[in-house]
Amino acid sequence: MVEVINSSFIPKKEFNNKTKQGGDKFHLNVFFLISLVVFLSMIIALIGVNLWKIDLERSNRELKENFAKNKENYGIDTIMQFSELNKRISVGKELLKKHYNILPIFSFLEKKTQSNTLLTEFNLEEGENFIFVSGLGIAPDLDDLYLQSKSYAENKNIDKLILSNILRTKEGFVMFNFEFEVDKTNLTTREFIN
Repeated sequence: MVEVINSSFIPKKEFNNKTKQGGDKFHLNVFFLISLVVFLSMIIALIGVNLWKIDLERSNRELKENFAKNKENYGIDTIMQFSELNKRISVGKELLKKHYNILPIFSFLEKKTQSNTLLTEFNLEEGENFIFVSGLGIAPDLDDLYLQSKSYAENKNIDKLILSNILRTKEGFVMFNFEFEVDKTNLTTREFIN
């Protein structure tokens, strides 16, 4: 025997149909929203990168054109000469920073040594930051030696002035040793003697 199945395409129960409540509404899924935001941000980033690439290519092209123009104006030989000149100027500046002139010391001793005082020995020694000056002198008497020491001490560029080994000779003269230091930075100015 054949079984008969009663089937109908009409549903017997009512389903909750949302179209009956308020019409057709578009429901967004959370994952759909996230993927839409990511997709749009990727499109915006792609457009931005392409615009940046176009700007860099334009800038690169302009720099190449500018370099080509300057290369015609200044050849490689001229650039090499300028580079060599720059090195020479730098070396010259370094040498001038280290340069000092000992002529002011001689001029100072010439102007400040009393006319009746005689310097018989003279020594210069170079230190790291100073010049050490020493020597031997003869003065007529102690008063002249005092005036001589006062004359040397008036110069502000003289440091550590010492008159030592003062001896009276049989003839009545006074022999003495002198020494002082001069800062090398003071030897570069013209005001040393003043």
